[in-house]
Amino acid sequence: MQFLGELVGEMLREQAGDELFREVETARTTAIRLRRSADHEESAAAAAELEADLRRRSPQRAELLARAFSTYFQVVNLAEQVHRIRRRRDY
Repeated sequence: MQFLGELVGEMLREQAGDELFREVETARTTAIRLRRSADHEESAAAAAELEADLRRRSPQRAELLARAFSTYFQVVNLAEQVHRIRRRRDY
């Protein structure tokens, strides 16, 4: 999956620029921190940081961010489908 993430990141940089790529990475790493946190205080801090980050975006920028994440998830889902097909063929 890391390779796919890198490809989507490269495409994002080419299509939308480095600034949007950095915004996506910031939101992504904060969301990962939120999801992995076992500590309530750390989790609450990550949630507040992510919410503040998303609220300060213009609607146009928020749309670009949502589209970037949507593209990533579509690529990951496609890769999983191909993997399932390959596994079925092996069986």
